[in-house]
This record gives sequence, structure tokens and C-alpha cells, in this order.
Amino acid sequence: MSPNEPRIVLNQPAETAHPRQAEHSVDALERLRRRVLVVTTLGYIGCFAVWTIFAIIGVEIQRQYGLSDTEFGLLVGAPFLSGSLMRVVLGVWADRHGGRRLFLTVMIVAAVATWFVADATTFPMILVAGLGTGIAGGCSAVGLSYITRWYPKERHGTALGIRGQAMPARRSPSSVPPG
Repeated sequence: MSPNEPRIVLNQPAETAHPRQAEHSVDALERLRRRVLVVTTLGYIGCFAVWTIFAIIGVEIQRQYGLSDTEFGLLVGAPFLSGSLMRVVLGVWADRHGGRRLFLTVMIVAAVATWFVADATTFPMILVAGLGTGIAGGCSAVGLSYITRWYPKERHGTALGIRGQAMPARRSPSSVPPG
């Protein structure tokens, strides 16, 4: 970084710089914040789709493999179980190591697990792949940690609300206010 480039520091005002440089720095920071919010929200939408894949294609898998209702319930529940457990681990890792690389890692692991779902030939293979797709459910903890580092505390609610509304289940008729 050259001495003439503005230095961008997260969650701190740029009041100490020259007024013109501070204005440029604040504009650049706002653009970065918006970009992070958009990319993280789009990643969250993709991860949520992977996480719920068996709820979508599970009936066809049940028919194709002749699964019992118990096996079908296990198949649909496996990603939710592993995703719920991974949220705790991924949240701690995101706080310690940062969210950017971890979010990318979660998306890559979820993509590989989704590929294994498509390539699986037996019920145990599909079940293991389903447990792997569950890591996509942990992306919410990573995204929360990542976004809160980019926004000051007084704007956390807005940023997290925008990101949170990306989850398709939140747009059910019960979430729409009457009137």
C-alpha cells in the first residue's frame, strides 16, 4: 500500500485524516460494506438451498431407493442435525479466524458434499453426503460473525436483517404483516 492510498479501518471513524481523504475513505468503506453484505447474502442463499436439498428431492430419492418412512426421516433430518451442530463450531472458528476464508471453505465443502449426493449409489452414501451438506447450515454463524465486523454496532440490526431476509423460509405468508 502506498502512502497516498487511503487506509480503511473497520468500525472506526476516519476523523483523524485530512477531510478530503476522510471523505474518500468513508465512501470506499461504504462500498466495501455493501459488497460484503451482497456477497455474503448471496452465499447464504446458496448455502440455505444446499442445506434443505433433501426436503426438496427427498421424495424422489425415497421412491428411487425404496426407503422406508424411518429412513426417509433420517435422510431429511441428517443435514439439519449436522448443520445445527456445526453452527456452534463454525461460529467459534469465525470469531477466532475471521469469516471470509471460513465462509468460502464452508461453501466449497457444501458444494463437494452436494456433488457426492448426485454421485451416491446407495442409501449409506447418500446419508453421509447429507451429513456433509449439513455444513451449509452452519454458514449462518459464519456470516453473522463476518458481517458484524464490517458494520458499526448501531448498524448491525439493519445489516443482519437484510442478510437474514435472504432465507426463503422467512418469506412465508405468516411472516408478512397484515394489512
